[in-house]
Amino acid sequence: MSAFGSKRTPVSIPAQVDFFVRIAAPDKMTLLALDHEDARVPLIDAKEFLLRVEHAVGRKAVLYSGFLIKEQLGNRIDSYLAAPGDATQLVARLAVAVYR
Repeated sequence: MSAFGSKRTPVSIPAQVDFFVRIAAPDKMTLLALDHEDARVPLIDAKEFLLRVEHAVGRKAVLYSGFLIKEQLGNRIDSYLAAPGDATQLVARLAVAVYR
């Protein structure tokens, strides 16, 4: 099972995370992900969403992105985004959609 969140509205990040976790009602097998494809959403907001989800459920969520994360990071490596979560999410966290 998967649950995808999207940070695209002006609603506060804590309120979005609360809503996301409540509606997704994840169990330990649910893959949680943030769909980060809106250029209006700064990387700092996406990271806050992910950190709050991790705090709420006790494990890291996946950041699903393609060109945007590449543009936002440039040549930098973000230690939080690069760090794997539990073993079931390792591949998903490292997989970034590539659009050509």
